[in-house]
Amino acid sequence: MILRLIWRASAFFGALLLALCLTVILLGTQTDAVIARYSLNDVFVQGIDQDAHIFIHDLTTDFRIPLTAEGTRNLGFTDTPDGQHSLFISDDCQGHYGLCQMDQNGHNKQLLSADLPRNAAPGTGASWSPDGTRLAFVSPAPNDARQPTLYIFDYLSHQLEQAPTPIYMDWDAPLIWERDGRTLTFVIAQPRIFVGYQYDVESDSRPKAIRTWLKGSWNARANVLDAFGSIFLVRSKTLSEADYDLYLLDVSSGAASNLSNTPLISEVDAVFAEDSPTLAVISAVGNWHMLSTVSADWSSWHMLTTSGGAFLATPHWVNGDTAILYHRGTIEQHRACIVSVETYQNECPLMWTPNIVFLDTEE
Repeated sequence: MILRLIWRASAFFGALLLALCLTVILLGTQTDAVIARYSLNDVFVQGIDQDAHIFIHDLTTDFRIPLTAEGTRNLGFTDTPDGQHSLFISDDCQGHYGLCQMDQNGHNKQLLSADLPRNAAPGTGASWSPDGTRLAFVSPAPNDARQPTLYIFDYLSHQLEQAPTPIYMDWDAPLIWERDGRTLTFVIAQPRIFVGYQYDVESDSRPKAIRTWLKGSWNARANVLDAFGSIFLVRSKTLSEADYDLYLLDVSSGAASNLSNTPLISEVDAVFAEDSPTLAVISAVGNWHMLSTVSADWSSWHMLTTSGGAFLATPHWVNGDTAILYHRGTIEQHRACIVSVETYQNECPLMWTPNIVFLDTEE
């Protein structure tokens, strides 16, 4: 009897403490706190077990709370357009494996679809249609985990459809919805050329090629990094060049422009701001990396920080595009940092768990 009372009291106070922690974090969103939500499983590191959660994390206080249950694997999540819910892949959503939904505080988990390939994991290029009824994402195919495939999830009917295409796509390929809400546009780095495609999600036809760019480019390590409006951002070089440059590929006009064109400097990674065509760019000169902001028309360029011989990686805009979260360190160990694009104040490192990729942030 005594043990039962002690257990009940422990459970009660544990739940109370969790509620208080979540309250503190959520109240922090009303101030200048930097709040991130992420899953450690989305970095594909080895040996993840107890950290197989989705977390809510106040970066200003290093206060971190798991939103998912102990012993479950949860990854590849995105917010619904209304900002009220998060969708993610879980191996224990109401006792099933599939696409799961929860409130942003971790409550009210609901299984939306069990019709998913076992290795499914929506990438960072996942995109909602303008009316918020369809989610497009790239994930491994059901019968071949090495072959990423385009999927369309109907949020109203909870139906998941696989696009009829053998085209190879990167798992984090950025996707753009056209205004009609039924047409997807994307770019693929094929051998020695970039090809733009359009796909009508309401037809049975395959995606059709509509544009080509940079014929003769060497794409063995090229990437389609991001998209903004009708512009796709890619990283590429010719076979004879040693360093990579950033190119802007315009689907509407068919134009291609070299954004960086910097001899002896190789661009490593770049991402558009949420609400403007300004980019956070990581460049390398030998073993030195630097993080800069660059406008898409090259009218402004500002260096924010350098690495001092370490590497910089995964820039991610936060706080209304006024700050950038990034990684600094070595392959074996790296920590998260944050730099203001307005004051250049750089806090590095933050108190942080190593090997984290930022998936979603909010003020």
